[in-house]
Amino acid sequence: MALQYYAPLAVNMIGSNLANETHVRASTATYIDGADGLLKEAAVDIPRFELVGGHNALLVEPAGTNVCLRSREFDHASWVQAGSTNPTANETGIDGEANLAYTLTDNSAVALEHSAQTIVIPNDSNTHVAYVYIKKDEDETRFPEITLYIDNGGTPVLHRQHLNTKTGASVQAEGAGSYGVIDRGDWWQLWMTIANNSSGNLRLRLYILPAAATVIGTRTATAQGSCIFDAAQVELDKNIPSSVIHTVASSVTRATDSGYPRWDLPADLFDAEGTAIIWFRPGFAEAAASADGGILACSDLSFLLLYTDISGNGVASSDGTTQATQALAYAAYTWYKLIVKWGYDDGGEKFRVGIDSGSGVSWGTEQNFDGSHALGSYLRIGHTLFGPMHLAGLRLYDNALSDAEIDAVVSPSVASNPLFFGSNF
Repeated sequence: MALQYYAPLAVNMIGSNLANETHVRASTATYIDGADGLLKEAAVDIPRFELVGGHNALLVEPAGTNVCLRSREFDHASWVQAGSTNPTANETGIDGEANLAYTLTDNSAVALEHSAQTIVIPNDSNTHVAYVYIKKDEDETRFPEITLYIDNGGTPVLHRQHLNTKTGASVQAEGAGSYGVIDRGDWWQLWMTIANNSSGNLRLRLYILPAAATVIGTRTATAQGSCIFDAAQVELDKNIPSSVIHTVASSVTRATDSGYPRWDLPADLFDAEGTAIIWFRPGFAEAAASADGGILACSDLSFLLLYTDISGNGVASSDGTTQATQALAYAAYTWYKLIVKWGYDDGGEKFRVGIDSGSGVSWGTEQNFDGSHALGSYLRIGHTLFGPMHLAGLRLYDNALSDAEIDAVVSPSVASNPLFFGSNF
């Protein structure tokens, strides 16, 4: 097999032989540094890389806006305190900086003390997502709670989520919505969603309770204790969490990475015969996707080479005329090896999509290939993003690989040289 082009999508793009690599993002953006596990900020137009699931990987995301003000200042007037929470900036933050994380305390045996912020929302049926970073500890005598509550005009809606700060287990204490816990080293990132109901509600409240239960999942005012919090975030009209966006006096928007990085489109590859392989880790489950999302594109205006498809097809490719698919109920934060090969003769030119979830490539139905993918000037990553994702190990071949050859293309990992992994470089 002839490997023509490659881009590790790691370590600042070093090692790629694709021409004229360019990254565009019109804002700064945060990421978790694989070297020390701390939150860092990438400058405008600088790609982000994280160590996730054993891979050094590129992080790309659509635009996002944090509407939670003073997101790291829980003692500010933007946060209303109920009881003696006494928010104190006395702990090291998620970025490693001293006195940027806050201790909140509930010392009442008769009231659920909390810190809360109110956000104005439209009267619609849209879903909103929020999260808070909570410091890990060994205390299982009290369980903190994050609550989302929508009201002020219609039928109220709520969602309460408890967290075990030792194990990371989370229990839905009341209400409905999606939720999850992401392990962030010394921290748990507890996220949750809530949907408005078009009944006239115009207000969303985020409540942070340092001690809401002595038995996880069962609220009680007798619970007492402290927790350490950092980086509160609320994104409207979203159902999955994204990277941290710091706010002060007003909401802040992180620009999209859509379509970047990009390289000059290799000639005589996508209109002939070839194979593309890329490792893909979505930040959302297939069931949460509400729109198709680009993974790899060879056109300036579409994501048709390889993309997630919400029509029950999992992952798909299109030559501009016909779609090839392979069903996959992909899970969030899970690595998959994606393959598309095209232009091979099996009683006529064909193309198809394959997925390897860890036990070898599994193919979707073969489709007729019209002789060329829809082409533009660039090879693009994440064109028209739906949600955050990590990508690693892009490889392009000028022939249609066999199953044995594809299975022999090993996963990129930090255990090997992150630039040249596998036996076929």
